[in-house]
Amino acid sequence: MTPLRADAPVAAITAATEANYLAYFTAFTVLPTAMLWQESDYTAFIINSAPGNTVLRATFSADQADRRIRAVLERLATVARRSWWQVLPSTQPPDIGQRLSAAGLVYLPEESRPVMTLDLTRRPDSAPPPAGLAILRVYDAATMADWAQASQAGFAANAANIQPYHDAYSAHGFARESALHHFVGYDHGVPVTSATLLLAGGLAGIYDVSTAPHARGHGLGTAITNACLRAAAERGYALAVLQASAEGEHLYTRLRFRTCYREANYEFVKPVPAP
Repeated sequence: MTPLRADAPVAAITAATEANYLAYFTAFTVLPTAMLWQESDYTAFIINSAPGNTVLRATFSADQADRRIRAVLERLATVARRSWWQVLPSTQPPDIGQRLSAAGLVYLPEESRPVMTLDLTRRPDSAPPPAGLAILRVYDAATMADWAQASQAGFAANAANIQPYHDAYSAHGFARESALHHFVGYDHGVPVTSATLLLAGGLAGIYDVSTAPHARGHGLGTAITNACLRAAAERGYALAVLQASAEGEHLYTRLRFRTCYREANYEFVKPVPAP
């Protein structure tokens, strides 16, 4: 898709952020355990491992919404113990959050994050990376292994949680013309920070940004994010998007990202049958 112009209408940018996010999950369908349910009025991603089961899109009519919610939950219960249901600007009907709560889902305020965008055409020149930090674009199996090592440390995850990312990204390959690009930062030779760039939906999506706890507070997260932004600009992209964690929101605000909207996440847990 042609990169969106920086002065595109807000509605077009908002729609593009959702398209980029859907493309991110779609990238994992190369894995044998992953499924993407694409129905006329909803889309759901199922994997039962990282990056997590998620209802990504729902556009129900008001008079059918409760029935369709029940149908989706019944289908989820056949394959998953847990799933998120994400509410985005295109989600319908407008009161779907109340309907999801009435259906037994739990609103997750700590996981309902700002979706932030950045005009790359107005981004000032970035500062040089901290001394001792070298950032590489992942280009082979060895650097992908380093990316996984940095991500595991940065997200305090076990190896099993990182494996789906490693396997899916490796399956897509590391060609320069690819939509997916991964970056790893080495602090004096040790992989300690990582990020992923996804060029899709007309936007440059920034994902998987992490820094090992012992290396935080020294500008490494800023440096790895800037590496993604420079690569996006070099490919002709004018707008970047990311979902900011509570810890990362201040960092991205300093990088001149601005909140486009806040996503809302609800959690479904399969009911346990009564004994």
